[in-house]
Amino acid sequence: MTFDSGSSSTTAITITWTAPTGDSATGASPILSYYVDGAVSAGSPAWARLGEVTAGTETFTATGLTGGVTYVYRVQAVNLHGAGEASDTLSALAASVPD
Repeated sequence: MTFDSGSSSTTAITITWTAPTGDSATGASPILSYYVDGAVSAGSPAWARLGEVTAGTETFTATGLTGGVTYVYRVQAVNLHGAGEASDTLSALAASVPD
């Protein structure tokens, strides 16, 4: 699974990704949903589950963020066998308010 993009405002970041394909990526079982985890970028991130979106929805918006802070995201595909391996991470900076 790969991230396609990240966009931000002062209080939200939207991430999009490409669904994994092939039996080796999905365990030969259809994807049912995705877990989205996030952390404040600072050394070793403490991951928190931000939400779950249904298969076919390869986008997520994290809200309530602080402008000028970098956040890190990862996604896991979920099927009948459980959650797969977490994706690589995407770092995104919430936009800051100009002085």
